[in-house]
Amino acid sequence: MINLRVTLLGIIVFYILINLAYALPDLVAEIDYYPKNASVGDNITVIATVKNTGEVDTSDVQAGVIKVGMINAPFSKVNISANSEKNWTFDWTMRYGKVIMILRVDYSNLINETNETNNIATLTFDFPIFIKTDKKEYKVEEPINISIIGNNGSGYTFVRHLFSFPFNVFKFENGSWKEILIKHCRNNPPVCHNNKITHILGECLNYWPTCRNVPVNSSWIWNPKHHWIHEKNLTCGNQTYDRWTLVPIEPGQYKLILYYGGYNGDCRNIYTESNNFTILQNCYSDSDCAYGEKCINETCLPVQNYCENNSQCADDQICLNHTCQNISCEYWQIAINHSCVLRYGY
Repeated sequence: MINLRVTLLGIIVFYILINLAYALPDLVAEIDYYPKNASVGDNITVIATVKNTGEVDTSDVQAGVIKVGMINAPFSKVNISANSEKNWTFDWTMRYGKVIMILRVDYSNLINETNETNNIATLTFDFPIFIKTDKKEYKVEEPINISIIGNNGSGYTFVRHLFSFPFNVFKFENGSWKEILIKHCRNNPPVCHNNKITHILGECLNYWPTCRNVPVNSSWIWNPKHHWIHEKNLTCGNQTYDRWTLVPIEPGQYKLILYYGGYNGDCRNIYTESNNFTILQNCYSDSDCAYGEKCINETCLPVQNYCENNSQCADDQICLNHTCQNISCEYWQIAINHSCVLRYGY
């Protein structure tokens, strides 16, 4: 009987040792903030929490928060007992734009855990901005007023700047949107003189964009006069060369894109588009305009019910001043075949 008890006790102890040998920690990442009603310009406190929901203690736990696309200095390594947690806090200021904070635990994967899928937690702040033009139609070279709008009060955001102009300009051509460069060269382009390539004030260099802090709920002016085109394989004597050439802005449909981000170093992660707008063709007569347009105040404007002859109008209309207009007949007449004829019975 005593031997049986000793045997059972040994089996129990054996199984306890086996279970302890295979018991593991389980690290869980959580991230939150307060106050919850914070908006643009407010300061918040971010709380990073690492819980050990496993059965055993663990040591030298690595944890760190990645924000604005780069990893910040990781927190100091800590020991976390079973069924306990560690917390870190840091301050943050809300801005226009989008930022994703990622809390990563055991990012070097040095700790064997029962569950390796809960070591990451994310927190997203997103305060979008919008852009729009003051009108939908402009004459050639007419200044275009562009507004940067945010619905969460005053504030700032980092935008992609090129020569102090934060917008990318696109023109609709051949069924698709194509970017045009309205600012590009900071020196004069190469020229061909006496069969030799010369640079009057140095080579035309590509100017790299920068991230700049701009106010939201502000206005910008674009004077659409010229843009740059890249001419390739030009001939000069027995040489060929490329150059950027400044050409006039042509009439057509346009839109603007603004690349921005809430924090420095992250100004191209999101973008917003403006409404489409049209730069109209200048004219001196209707012959200068496209089909469906008339020359009004030296500007080609689309005309509703446009026509060039009666055959393009309804049977009870006539083409007058390139516009289909209803025929006004006497009460004893009826409009048929673009004219007034006697009603039946009169």
